[in-house]
Amino acid sequence: MLFAEILVSHRPPTEVLCEAALASRLVETREAVACVDEIAQVDLERFEAVWVCTRASGEFGTIVSLYLKHEVVYATERGVALEIARIGKCRCLVDDGSVNPYKWILIEAAGSEGAVLLDAHGFDEDPERFDSRPD
Repeated sequence: MLFAEILVSHRPPTEVLCEAALASRLVETREAVACVDEIAQVDLERFEAVWVCTRASGEFGTIVSLYLKHEVVYATERGVALEIARIGKCRCLVDDGSVNPYKWILIEAAGSEGAVLLDAHGFDEDPERFDSRPD
């Protein structure tokens, strides 16, 4: 089951993704986590959590998709992104949950977060270019 899709400023090393899964209490051991480039590369039933890293264009050049074997109720996409940003010393974008497809939450390595708008007019040039921070 797809749990989260997070845009990351640079590709996090496997260790960062494993530590983020452990810190978020999604898994209990490192062996329960797999990190792959394509979902077809792994048997989803063998692992509790599977990270799939896909290249993207723009300032946030990696899309990290997290698949979980079991449903969780105590973790959030935002919380997992915060752990990736903190451990990986990077920036992450997550969906803000609104109906506006251009409004996201930017999470910094230091733990700060805030709403941002993606520049809809700049999508032809750079799909993840910021327009401004909304009030």
